[in-house]
Amino acid sequence: MTDAPPTDDGPSPASFGALYKLLGASATYQQMMGEVFGAGYAAQLSIAAPADVRLLARRAGGRAGARVADLCCGLGGPSLLLAAEYDCTVVAVDWSRQAVESCRRSAVVAGLARALRPVVGDVRHLPFAAGAFDSVVSIDGFYFGVDLPTLYAAVWRLLQPGGCFAFYFDVPAQAVVDASLPARRAHRQSHRIDHPAALTVAGFRRVHAEDRTGAQQLLFERLAAAYDRHFPVLQAEIGPALAADLRDEVQQTLDLTAAGLWPRYLFSARKPA
Repeated sequence: MTDAPPTDDGPSPASFGALYKLLGASATYQQMMGEVFGAGYAAQLSIAAPADVRLLARRAGGRAGARVADLCCGLGGPSLLLAAEYDCTVVAVDWSRQAVESCRRSAVVAGLARALRPVVGDVRHLPFAAGAFDSVVSIDGFYFGVDLPTLYAAVWRLLQPGGCFAFYFDVPAQAVVDASLPARRAHRQSHRIDHPAALTVAGFRRVHAEDRTGAQQLLFERLAAAYDRHFPVLQAEIGPALAADLRDEVQQTLDLTAAGLWPRYLFSARKPA
């Protein structure tokens, strides 16, 4: 997302937990997400509609009985969809305990407690054995303080031979990096690596990058309209400052996406059998 004046030392499990707590308790935010992404699929912060999650699942080789890790799962909407529609076992991983508890509650309500295992974990230190998963997926999960080549090598280790890795990631234009606040400039520069090459170096094969910028722009247009419709009530529920930050990030990111400065990709790769 785009820059806003920093209010703390940067993203952390605690800061994300506080955000998830506020958004999870906001009926208006849940209504907005339902309007944008569809009824029954409101529990998320990432920008991915059910159709995006289904495409992700296809690229990750989604199938019945598969063991899937959803890294940086957030509030868990995509994890629940994967478990429900693909009859797989999903390990939903996030560094925020608040997010993990939200996933757990949502899984119980949806009757998916046996299919979804929430785990508190940091993608920089993944707490799983080699070959633990058939697929690893993520949506907008690797933006904050993650060394991407190191992460790709760690995911390769977690996969069974023949397993797939698929994830959505926005790659900012150099102009966006140059205009970023100093606190964000270095990690945004790190996002501009050659992702297919880094995946190949990590050992992956059949590496693909699909441009999904158009689909993201449509979602941001719907999000911006939802903020306009509900902003006064949302302010009352989550506070004027946070509501304004969220609305402004959506509008700024929409503007950058429309200008071709914030392209979105679905990367996918396979570990050799």
